[in-house]
Amino acid sequence: MRFLSGIVAFIVTFGLSVTVVGLLFGFPKVESSSQVYKVSNYNSSAKYKIRNLIRRDVRNGYYRNLKVRKIDGYTSMSESDLYNNSEYREAISEYVRRSSNISDAGMPEDFQYAWRNHMKAWQKQANYLNSMDYGNDYSKYSDNTNEINQTWYQVLRIAQRYGVKIYPRYYR
Repeated sequence: MRFLSGIVAFIVTFGLSVTVVGLLFGFPKVESSSQVYKVSNYNSSAKYKIRNLIRRDVRNGYYRNLKVRKIDGYTSMSESDLYNNSEYREAISEYVRRSSNISDAGMPEDFQYAWRNHMKAWQKQANYLNSMDYGNDYSKYSDNTNEINQTWYQVLRIAQRYGVKIYPRYYR
């Protein structure tokens, strides 16, 4: 009986202390799963830098796409014909050079990591295309289109966490 009354006393004391502390200092708030990954305290400097990097990259992509569309027969070309086209390969290489030179200094580490992975995927694609140009055995390389898309979406998701507005044109 003594043991049982000790347990009851402990539970009552613990419950009262939790209630008093909660009333004095506030109870913890439970966040929904959609808010767990949101960075709420982003600084405006990071947001500004990330937004500018994305805008510059999108502009570089726009110029790349303009050059690609100017290739004769672009719309009727198969993927292998397009990949073997020297103008196409040059447009991709130029895009990679320009976008790789965009500085990510001073940006959050998670964004830098995602951005650098995206540029690595593009560099692999440029290497793949250039291996065709020199008649190399390009079977050791591969088309990296899926990796490029996945890394780009990751860049955009992280940018959005820092408060950057993501426009539909960023997905083209």
